[in-house]
Amino acid sequence: MATERRPLIAGNWKMNKLSTDGVALAQNVVAGVGALGHADLLICPPATLLSTLAAVVTSTPVAL
Repeated sequence: MATERRPLIAGNWKMNKLSTDGVALAQNVVAGVGALGHADLLICPPATLLSTLAAVVTSTPVAL
């Protein structure tokens, strides 16, 4: 029995965002994720923003 794979959409930010920019971008991603019910969504911010953005994506369909 084969399991159908679910698409993954991931965004790798590298080191291109400051804290305020990263929070704003993550909030916009969370707000727009409703249209992507057919795929998993992952954001990959810089390590320096992980704890800050964890609070933004908690209890949302966006993975960190």
